[in-house]
Amino acid sequence: MIRKDGGPSWAVTVTNDMALNFALYVGCSYGFISKETYSGLVPLWPYKQLGENPDIFLSRQWERWWTELIQRRDFNLSRGIMNPKNELFNPPEFLDLNIEGLVGCCKEAWPLYSSWWDMPAGGSAAMAYWESIPNVINMVHKFERIEDRKVKDFKLHIDLVYTGISERLELRPDYVIMTLNSKHLNDETWWMKKLQQIG
Repeated sequence: MIRKDGGPSWAVTVTNDMALNFALYVGCSYGFISKETYSGLVPLWPYKQLGENPDIFLSRQWERWWTELIQRRDFNLSRGIMNPKNELFNPPEFLDLNIEGLVGCCKEAWPLYSSWWDMPAGGSAAMAYWESIPNVINMVHKFERIEDRKVKDFKLHIDLVYTGISERLELRPDYVIMTLNSKHLNDETWWMKKLQQIG
């Protein structure tokens, strides 16, 4: 938001990244994300739809892929690149993935995921709704009242994922990944701390 009075400008982008959401879909579908280690408020879904007993090697491949995806997303966002070509995510064949065992999982999961994502009440539509949930302007105004000052210039990018992470992932002060959870999205305590940190 750019102030008309020439004061500080700030921007909060709440969006989603298909590659991150697909990776978590694969993680849930094959049980690579374990219910034993997951403590998030949003249920894992679809849990083990495509595999009951995940192979340890495949599970490690998935973890490596997930880590590389979020690191690449973080790197690109830090340079202002929103949607670059991503060799780690190139459906439907995933030919450039270079993680052999995982390619088969991705190819098997992609038709199910893309069908759900594109349904009228599917993943993409849900994301559009959730992206509008946080009332960022009210949070900024409340922060300014509490601190008795205007916020400084800042940018904050929030990527939403539908499930699969137990807590917010704060890769940098200005880049956060969080699930579709109104408690997280509207947590005033978190917003005040975040604005104190970057604004």
